[in-house]
Amino acid sequence: MSNGLTSFVPVLTGPNYLQWAPKMQAFLQTTGRWMQPMTKTCPTLVATPSNQDKVDAWNEDDTAARGSIRLRVDDSIGTAIDSKTTAKQVWDYLKDTYGKPGIPVRP
Repeated sequence: MSNGLTSFVPVLTGPNYLQWAPKMQAFLQTTGRWMQPMTKTCPTLVATPSNQDKVDAWNEDDTAARGSIRLRVDDSIGTAIDSKTTAKQVWDYLKDTYGKPGIPVRP
């Protein structure tokens, strides 16, 4: 596990989302895992010309981003995001659930 991740990104507990999100985004940016999985959908695999390398790169970035996020969320939140299949789905779920001012909702 990266020391930057554990040193600079707190564990998301829900109420601390507004402090957690920019730090997690910055971590993903520094590791090159923000743009691909968070802003672009997975390329569609085409037969000719083959773009398998682009699909593989996207999947690698997405898996790494999901793993980094999962490592820095409370276990109760982690169980709620385990069913999400992309980093963007995880990010959007966390933002929708915890990113609003007011009393956070726990899954």
